[in-house]
Amino acid sequence: MSFIPWILFLAVTSIAVLLFKNRQNLNQQLNQTKLQLQETQSRNAHLLQYQQIDNAKQHAESLIKQAEKRVVSIEKTSQHQAALIKKESQKLAKETLDQARMILAKSKKQAEQIIAGSNQRATEITEAAVESSRKMREVTFDSSLLE
Repeated sequence: MSFIPWILFLAVTSIAVLLFKNRQNLNQQLNQTKLQLQETQSRNAHLLQYQQIDNAKQHAESLIKQAEKRVVSIEKTSQHQAALIKKESQKLAKETLDQARMILAKSKKQAEQIIAGSNQRATEITEAAVESSRKMREVTFDSSLLE
């Protein structure tokens, strides 16, 4: 019964790790995009006219917005997947608990049957011992009469 919290703990921990890694990767990609943008702007500053630099800057800002939207989208997807994993974990935990209860019930029933059989056998042995003792007394009594 104490394994259900562990299953849930492991599922939630795994989800948290996945979300953290996804966020790190996306932030790294965003930082790389920003660095590439800065390098591009630096090279183009010497080669292009002012209008071309402005266009490149606008394009880079658009890419950043797209990347930010992508981060938000991935976070939402990750949260949805986390909810699905949690639901599945709870379902599996319930199934496991139900199976354990069935096994326990069967074991209890088998134990009761074994105990009942043992009690029956003990009763039979006790009755046989009483009968044997009675016969021995009769034999002893008969032999004392013969003497």
